[in-house]
Amino acid sequence: MAQFILKRDNYTFLFTFCLIISLQTVFAAEVKKPLKIDIGLIDSCVRLYLSANKDYEVYSLKGDKELDQILVKKAKEVETLVRFGTKTNEKLIIASAPDLASSSQDLLFTCNAKESDCIWTIKENHFIKKPQRYRGSIIIKANAEDFTVINHLDIEDYLKGVVASEMPSSWHKEALKAQSVAARTYTISKLNRRKTLGYDLKPTVEDQVYLGVNHEKDSTNQAIKKTASLILVDSQKKPIEAYFYSQAGFATASASDVWGLEHQNYLRPQLMLDNTKFWQKNFSIFDLNQKLADLKLDSIQAITVLNRTPEGRVKDILVSSDDKHIKLTGEELRHKLGLRSTFFDIEFYSKPAQDSQVLSFVGK
Repeated sequence: MAQFILKRDNYTFLFTFCLIISLQTVFAAEVKKPLKIDIGLIDSCVRLYLSANKDYEVYSLKGDKELDQILVKKAKEVETLVRFGTKTNEKLIIASAPDLASSSQDLLFTCNAKESDCIWTIKENHFIKKPQRYRGSIIIKANAEDFTVINHLDIEDYLKGVVASEMPSSWHKEALKAQSVAARTYTISKLNRRKTLGYDLKPTVEDQVYLGVNHEKDSTNQAIKKTASLILVDSQKKPIEAYFYSQAGFATASASDVWGLEHQNYLRPQLMLDNTKFWQKNFSIFDLNQKLADLKLDSIQAITVLNRTPEGRVKDILVSSDDKHIKLTGEELRHKLGLRSTFFDIEFYSKPAQDSQVLSFVGK
């Protein structure tokens, strides 16, 4: 784990717009040494096209010296930087031609020059019009049936592809600095989160949106540089759970209600002014039964809100058939139905022309 230098400064107040914190329990700190992070760019990949803007070398991560000599030698001999990857006969082939080199081992593509200046271009197939581009190194992890593409890079370079993807780069520089610290803190607090998959974080909203070099902007890069190594820690000097959001729908939720995080007293509900956005999602009774099939109810007749949190979000809900009732949390139902939040009301209405009923979720 990284080492931290604890200090108070005026960066802390910048987070009130995106984080629910208590200034008495959250502090600013600096990461003392550089950190590397692994981002799982592509899972279950079977074909890959990879190129770099700098000279590079390829190594086996399992320490096969004979294979390393072949890979490094061939990489230097081949004029083109384009590489072809596929799974053939349970082996991973990485080459400019399928017979150049093969291995069932994990491979590391790393540039000879400064890592941050190395830009990798990745296409999962020939038909992608605008391929993604990433800094750092690329790891190809061989699985039984396919392989995983992982971006190994410095956390500060990773943030360049995150901050501009999570917040409009035209926003005020202090907002961009706040988002930079929030994203850096979230990253460090979630290291090894996807360890079973072979990397730290996903490049999507499941963790943080990371779109690589394509989405980097000067304004966000400057914000990252201005706040370099700065994170938020709790009174135990541990990185806080730095969750951030796009819209709160009138009030943020308590972390204890959403994730059961009773001990994070800095994640408390807070009234907000962004309550003007509404959403609606409708389900026919057939679709509803399909979405909730794992509850094993014969035919859903009603969904009833049992109670709400103090700020008005659905806390517990009852899903009922003729003779069976199953209790879910609002969060569980939200995930099962793909709702945008737990801040919703439920309405049943009939479609006379189609002789059917529709369940409508209207929320903020």
